[in-house]
Amino acid sequence: MAAADDSTADPEVRLRAISEAFLDFGAGLPAFVDCAQALLRRRGEELMEEVSQEVMVDLGVAMTACLNHAVEILKAGVASGQFKVADPHLLANVYYTQALGVLNLATLQLSVREENPGLPAVDAVPFDQVKALVTTAAIAMARGTAA
Repeated sequence: MAAADDSTADPEVRLRAISEAFLDFGAGLPAFVDCAQALLRRRGEELMEEVSQEVMVDLGVAMTACLNHAVEILKAGVASGQFKVADPHLLANVYYTQALGVLNLATLQLSVREENPGLPAVDAVPFDQVKALVTTAAIAMARGTAA
């Protein structure tokens, strides 16, 4: 994430760059996505009971190191008036979980649609198109109105 972020660039350019970098990382390392999704399948209380405090601290440190890039960009965008974000930390977490879901779709390589009434059909999932949609959505959410 740090390598993808140019702190002198426009916040939208920065957000797009780190979003794409995270998606590329996940696409290139499916085991990371599997591990992250396995952790997210549990409720917080269950996870805290199953994982040692030391491991939870290590996970938290690693996740915040990643999420803080998005938080800082969101804050810069708010300061410049480009973004309207009430809670940059929450939005960064939303980005993270959405990206993991999209990476699951990209790994599955199937999207579902209705071809004929009541009959499903499947299509391939072009990663570049999915990546473009996700990065566009990330910027749109940041431009949204503060709650």
